[in-house]
Amino acid sequence: MDRPALRANENVPAPLVRQLRERELTLHAVADLMPIASDRAVLLHAYLRGLWVLTFDRDYGELVFARPVTAPPAIVFLRQGPQPMAEFAQAVAFAHMPTALDHE
Repeated sequence: MDRPALRANENVPAPLVRQLRERELTLHAVADLMPIASDRAVLLHAYLRGLWVLTFDRDYGELVFARPVTAPPAIVFLRQGPQPMAEFAQAVAFAHMPTALDHE
């Protein structure tokens, strides 16, 4: 099963976007496609296209769970820390890999 494309929120650093693309993940950056879009607009856009949202923004959890916002198939929340971008890229690529459940 093919994994859906990722939508990188505007707070995802360009080096991480570049590293994920180098890992051959289909990734669209909000900063490139919809730079002034609200969080709600990003979520709706991702929902309508079946995209996973990649973000460092904790507000996405509140939008989905505390307010009536339609959620995309997945929101990948990354915590800010001292990790190098390569570790973030590896973690996202791993989470995005097909599993045995995809073949059932």
